Amino acid sequence: MQIISLSLPEPLLERLDLWREEAGFASRSDAIRAALRTSLTEYESAKNLKGKAEATITVSYDGENEQRIADAKHEFNDIIISTIHAHTKDNSRCIDVMVVDGKVERVKGLADRLSATKYIRIVKTVLL
Repeated sequence: MQIISLSLPEPLLERLDLWREEAGFASRSDAIRAALRTSLTEYESAKNLKGKAEATITVSYDGENEQRIADAKHEFNDIIISTIHAHTKDNSRCIDVMVVDGKVERVKGLADRLSATKYIRIVKTVLL
């Protein structure tokens, strides 16, 4: 098995440790491997889709990253039908839910663009 080095911000490391403990993983490595397997399985399943797709894309991020999200939305405005923007009660994060409809490649492109954006907490795509 290969050994890799991974840098994580402290809040993410705390969440990883809590999940590892609650889920009963023996180590951080076991927890990361499980999360990576799940993520790769979802990615590979979506990769094989063709044609048109309807989906929701949910994004959670810190408010100072709002411009980065807006830039992505403008780039993909041809497939975004509607967007809901909300703030958490403590105003620490923004949550956007986008309803999208278009070619699978464009839907995946938007999800990938958001996922690759630095400081995004989570991006979840649900194909309908």
